[in-house]
Amino acid sequence: MSLIDQIFIQLLRNNFGNITLERDSIHFSYHLNSASIPQECQELLIGIHFYKLSIKFRVTNIKKQYQNPSQLQKLLEMIHKLNLVLDDGSIKYDNEGKYIYYSNYLNREGYSPENLLGSFHRKIDDSIKSFRKFLEFTRTIDSENILDYESRFVKNTLDNWIEKKELRRNSSDNLVEKKKISDSTSIDQSSYDENNIEKYYNKNSPELLKNDEEVIGILKNDQNIWEMCDSDSFNDETFEYEYNPVDTIIVRLKKYTIQNDLLIKILNFMVSLWNIDIVFENFPLDWIMISVNEKNETSIFKFALKFTKTLNYYKSRKTKFENIEDYKTFISNKMKAAINTEYDNIYPQNLLKIEDFAIKDLNKMELIYRGGFGKVVKNTYHSNNVAIKYLKNKKNTNTWKRIVHEFNLLNEVNDQYIIKAYGLLEVKNKLCLVMEYCDGGSLEKNITSLQPDIKLNIMKKVAIALQKLHTNKIIHCDIKPLNILLSGRDMHCPKIIDFGLAFSEKKYFQEGYTLLYASLEQLLKQDIDFSTDVWSYGITFYRVLEEKFPFYATDKEVLIKILNEFEGLTFSKINGKEKNIIEECLKKNKDERIKFNKIVEDIISIENSKSRINN
Repeated sequence: MSLIDQIFIQLLRNNFGNITLERDSIHFSYHLNSASIPQECQELLIGIHFYKLSIKFRVTNIKKQYQNPSQLQKLLEMIHKLNLVLDDGSIKYDNEGKYIYYSNYLNREGYSPENLLGSFHRKIDDSIKSFRKFLEFTRTIDSENILDYESRFVKNTLDNWIEKKELRRNSSDNLVEKKKISDSTSIDQSSYDENNIEKYYNKNSPELLKNDEEVIGILKNDQNIWEMCDSDSFNDETFEYEYNPVDTIIVRLKKYTIQNDLLIKILNFMVSLWNIDIVFENFPLDWIMISVNEKNETSIFKFALKFTKTLNYYKSRKTKFENIEDYKTFISNKMKAAINTEYDNIYPQNLLKIEDFAIKDLNKMELIYRGGFGKVVKNTYHSNNVAIKYLKNKKNTNTWKRIVHEFNLLNEVNDQYIIKAYGLLEVKNKLCLVMEYCDGGSLEKNITSLQPDIKLNIMKKVAIALQKLHTNKIIHCDIKPLNILLSGRDMHCPKIIDFGLAFSEKKYFQEGYTLLYASLEQLLKQDIDFSTDVWSYGITFYRVLEEKFPFYATDKEVLIKILNEFEGLTFSKINGKEKNIIEECLKKNKDERIKFNKIVEDIISIENSKSRINN
């Protein structure tokens, strides 16, 4: 240490008593002596780190030990919300020690012992003010049994802390040589465990990454770009970046919808990096750090500083693209695919147990339906009949994702006319979706046996369910009589099933349809929206009431030709307003199709009219 550092250390000894020296930093305990702070929380750990031209204070108060693994995600989100309103410092979570603590720091350049001591005292005062908010926060969440009151300040806490810092320093000194860190722009599915966020955090705890100085210099030269980088966790002296994977979009997608305007900002930022010769071959999902505001909305993103490669490494990739528009289209598609993948990786923490089912062997369960995708079988779960759906293939990425995808979407809506999902079950390397059981069969099976008034009532309820789906920003994409089951005492209560092709605003379009129920935009692979379900509903309505198809073809190209040329529908069993509803559903221009709220109103009007006539 320099002479000026030694003078400052002596001033600290005079003011704060014993201190511990450790290479280029010092540590000591400090007692708050504040009547408003509980006695067990009045002890602070002070860390002061010396650099060539600057000094950093870090004030830490470890307050509460974390004890409830099932509540980890909730705890992390609550900590984030508190950090949004703190005047100074932040709350952090130590995964290794299982505790949360308050911490703040102050960087000073060109310091002198005389003015530095005053700054240090002011920083401690700021810590006390924000720490009071921290205590209020912990009292709020204590009622949920997330934390306990046990103090972490035991006899050897300071020694352990210093030892941990030393291990971390030794690790970071040889970061590039030992770990051979790459920028890893592709999504590494093995880098986190989608089953459990705590496992993900354990495996991906914060680490120091050494950035390339030339790349950082390029980023800093453009103020607009640098403002979008996660510089709060970056050390200007050492070029080290504290990377915390818990803040990445990968984790945020497990609970939040990423707003479209935020995705556009991310895409524009990626394009701006192209202008300074920083180019990626895949969308760097694990570089996107997302903040959540007090309204539980994703509001801000920052780009992680993980540039461990040289500028030439990133620049060389630019030659793979003809121009910036080519790159923009490429990276946009990669972004959609990456978010798509992560959404389907959202996995429930607790699977159902086969021990709770009456029949333990899939092969011995009663077959309900066999299709191209797999099978649906019947079983009993906690004395209730359930349907179990599983795909043909054994455990692999695609089949599991489709089941998880369907389970996630069903969990987003709760409606009496939509099939209820109870959970997921793993049996002999097969992932199964456990749903409520409907003993009335499909609407397709019952078309000829139902009376016209009952059919109309069923289609009204289907429209109500689709209205609810669209309110939740979910498009089903495969409405047809086979995907509508009947239940209830009189078997007149419909349940929409099979969300394998459905998607929401969290997810982007995946190709797939049933030929005779597909809209023209689906057949032509054009953009689809809620009106696509309206078309399929109109075909279903016609099929149920007329007991035949309005259009028929066994080939996609033939059907496209038929749809392009048709001028109007022919009816033999349908009259009045039912006919009008179907015609409004099957408009060629999707923007002209009727909405489900209007369909529901029209059917209610038809039912009321018929009721008055009968009375």
